Amino acid sequence: MFLVLQCTLLLAQEQLLPWKHKKRVENVYSTRLNEAQSLHVVDYRDLITSYYGIIPFVTDSQGQTTEFDAFVCQGTPQVLSSQLEENAKQVLLLLADEKRGKRSFKLLGYDLNTGKQTFDKPLFTTADNVIVMRDEADKITVLKRNKLNMQLYSFDAANIDSVKIRLKHVDEWHTIFKNGIQWINQSEYVNHGSIYPANVYLKDKNIYFIKSEEATIKMITMNAEAPLEQDYRVFELPKLKKPTDRYTYLYKNKLFAFYHDKADIKIVIFDVEKGEKLHTYSLAEDFNYQLNHNLLTALTKKIKSPTNFLTAAINEGINGQLVIHFSYVKAEDYKYEGDKNFNYYHNIWFDNIFWQNQFHQQQINESIRNFKGFGPNVEAIDMQLLNSTAMLAPSIKKEKLIGFDVVLESDLSILNVPNTETVYKNTEAHEKVQWMHTNKKIKRFSAVAVGEEVHYFFYDKKGKTFTMGRSAFTK
Repeated sequence: MFLVLQCTLLLAQEQLLPWKHKKRVENVYSTRLNEAQSLHVVDYRDLITSYYGIIPFVTDSQGQTTEFDAFVCQGTPQVLSSQLEENAKQVLLLLADEKRGKRSFKLLGYDLNTGKQTFDKPLFTTADNVIVMRDEADKITVLKRNKLNMQLYSFDAANIDSVKIRLKHVDEWHTIFKNGIQWINQSEYVNHGSIYPANVYLKDKNIYFIKSEEATIKMITMNAEAPLEQDYRVFELPKLKKPTDRYTYLYKNKLFAFYHDKADIKIVIFDVEKGEKLHTYSLAEDFNYQLNHNLLTALTKKIKSPTNFLTAAINEGINGQLVIHFSYVKAEDYKYEGDKNFNYYHNIWFDNIFWQNQFHQQQINESIRNFKGFGPNVEAIDMQLLNSTAMLAPSIKKEKLIGFDVVLESDLSILNVPNTETVYKNTEAHEKVQWMHTNKKIKRFSAVAVGEEVHYFFYDKKGKTFTMGRSAFTK
């Protein structure tokens, strides 16, 4: 059953969607389909049959919302990713259906115009490690790994392609995956880099697996179209008297390593293809024309605390420059008890996490029990590591987090007159939905940036209605 509603674009730019189903709303999640449309998914539990399921909604910049057919699950559902087909007529959802310690992965197809479900294709059932990623064209790529092999999946509405990969450098693969790994999404502005020791990037069909250690960075690279060729490299880091956390970020074909001491933050840059160290920079010494040293001092003081983590991310500037954003995240906003039954890497929509964590920490804690995993700008997380120190998107509930930019030219030289404007904009769209944090009527909500708007979606339990709203970023 589907429903198409048209919103009148007056002051509120909101529409009410009556919840007439005899189903208890468990969670809601949101993500961007393209520059005009957003996808919102309701997780529910049927009050009569006790089965779980999902109901997706799609809304566009004109205010039209389509409710899709419900999909009933045998276990607890987790929508892991979405893909809009090139003809823009179908939406694909990657779903994990968890039951008795294993998850069954399925690919669901929906007609974008009518909301009718067009297919339900089983993929695999596993308790192995799984990573879900999206490429530059927002196409889903799934990696399923066991000890000696990896299965690579890609999809469209007509086909499911799968390649089995025999892993070389088995010990190195084990080291990289040992304590958790996160996929880094670079198709939007990245405000906070990962604080995991291992990251994975998908760029131009190449997949980079990167692990930071005390004295080295280990990297395995393979091409999605020729995955049997696996290149293993080790990058040497400067030796420190006192060990500190190391963080990495891959930007095009350059690997950046970041570490800090009492009053400074260092940047080491490597050429990925040649394996050579190119530059070592000190924020305190080399960026005098760019940096307010009071901000550097304030940040280094913050990250001295064992409860705070340094973050660094690189965004492309409008003139091809590299804009490096430094900030930190608070550990107390990142901890929860994970599910001890799973060692499972899965996708989480970062947009949804970012919103929910900043404005509804109590709701986050409730959602965690069902959703089992979060991460800063990630779509993959390791359940084993979550058992001790889980990573959530940073909370900005009570304080303004310290952050600043430094800029490098495209040749990696330092700019004396920097321009920090980036191709992808840091919309800070959370300011548009601050009111959702304090509204006690709202029990479940999520939001996502779409083009020049934020699309938000929330449930009023007392009124038994959903509200789909849109707000422009421009003031």
